[in-house]
Amino acid sequence: MYQDISALDDSNSAPRIVVLGDAIIDRIMGEDGATRDYPGGAGLNVAVDLTRLGISVTQIRPCADDQQGKMLANYLASHGVNVIPLQSSGTTGIATSWREQGEPKYNFSDAAKCRRYHLTAQAEDALERAALIAITAYPIEDIEGVSTLCHLMSSRGRRLVVDPNVRTDLTPDSQVYRQGLLRLAEVAVAVKLSEEDCDLLFEGGVDQAIPALLSTGTPFVVLTRGRHGATVFLGQGESVSVPAVEVNDDLVDTMGAGDAVLASLLADLASGSAYAPEEARREWTRMLERAMRLASIVIRAEGGTVPNVQLGGEGMHRALGGQSAN
Repeated sequence: MYQDISALDDSNSAPRIVVLGDAIIDRIMGEDGATRDYPGGAGLNVAVDLTRLGISVTQIRPCADDQQGKMLANYLASHGVNVIPLQSSGTTGIATSWREQGEPKYNFSDAAKCRRYHLTAQAEDALERAALIAITAYPIEDIEGVSTLCHLMSSRGRRLVVDPNVRTDLTPDSQVYRQGLLRLAEVAVAVKLSEEDCDLLFEGGVDQAIPALLSTGTPFVVLTRGRHGATVFLGQGESVSVPAVEVNDDLVDTMGAGDAVLASLLADLASGSAYAPEEARREWTRMLERAMRLASIVIRAEGGTVPNVQLGGEGMHRALGGQSAN
């Protein structure tokens, strides 16, 4: 159960981390009604954040050939993200967001709601060879697609990290979505979700979600609690909690905070952290503290990714207290 994921990369050409998740346009509406467009989507945010941490990453996603799709492709290429394109609905999805008490609310375009992933042979090969796989903002309600993913990942141990990233407009049937999540958890090394995700997917909220996920056999469940920090549940009644980093008046936008947490955890898991049972509590404390620090950087800037800073790549990961995973 606690194998070192860093040892699973058996080829120099194998992608270090594969992110299966969306790239869309984040259209942010200000208080005056004016809008600004940013490259976004949880899959894009996580992939870009990983490159800022010095991690080699491939994103698998539907790619539209319209003007906005080309803008997203150029943005990802400029950040060193390799993209394996999948068939799309024809146009790039747009998520229009506004803020209520500092928290983002969303309205998704029809294209953003067309969330089917038709995996190509190239995509399946990348998933089979990856050291670590992240699923975020993926249509987990597609049970057939989930079964295909589980089959692809069942032969090489637990190397999947899942973030359901629930959005009510994109999750019309919470029961089917929950079914897909629990199926993925059976082959996952970790599930990361928020308190809001728990409330949307489980009638009993957090109290029902955590035991249900741990019962699948996944070793770690990470729960983000917004301004109250994060907790990892290790099974057998054990858990580790850390507080959020206070940003006070520096808060600009909370969008992308959860994606930054996921990226930071992926970077640490790819380096083999948290896999010795006797070290799990100490390592997860460090991992969560690093994740909270990275999230605090994201929410001090507009847009959903880690902003450009003078410390780049491995330098940023070391500054957060992490190891190199390359």
